[in-house]
Amino acid sequence: MGLNKLVYLYSVATDAFYTEQEQYRHKRLLKLYKARQNKSIQDYRKKSINRVIKREKEKLSKLLNQHLEKKETRKLNPSALNDRNVISLFESSLTRALGLKTNELTQDLIILNVFFFQVFEDLVKYGFEYEGEKYIFLTASAGQIRTKRAVFVKESAYSKVAKRLMCGLTVEDINNAGGINTN
Repeated sequence: MGLNKLVYLYSVATDAFYTEQEQYRHKRLLKLYKARQNKSIQDYRKKSINRVIKREKEKLSKLLNQHLEKKETRKLNPSALNDRNVISLFESSLTRALGLKTNELTQDLIILNVFFFQVFEDLVKYGFEYEGEKYIFLTASAGQIRTKRAVFVKESAYSKVAKRLMCGLTVEDINNAGGINTN
């Protein structure tokens, strides 16, 4: 197997799924972080900025918790998918099962970088929508778990290869046999 066979896909962060209010708070936080990095400001000013950052984080966290309680499917902001967010993935049994073309960009898989766990919980439980398609949580390897990343797959693509990936088993079959042991 050659390691020169790659598939290209998007990698986005949890902020790509924010509502307008959440995005507003997020942008305020980014400005405050930038202001705090200024080396010429005095300590009393930094302490003041830190207090404001703490309040803004609390407000953002409150908004994220409210959305989680609504149990709504989040939507991926199309502007989050740009050339800077394209990563490569080695060809594997997953990419072959999905029929992904080598050296081409796919939207069947999307990698999520987790910064806010409320958004991640939303996405794992309810998936997300992009261009009229629903995406569902697929997996996270041990390395991805350590680096707070997860793989999401287009639901329509997954349904075509689910039996192949699950060796013919269904979730019901697994649960009826007592479930699985997580690592």
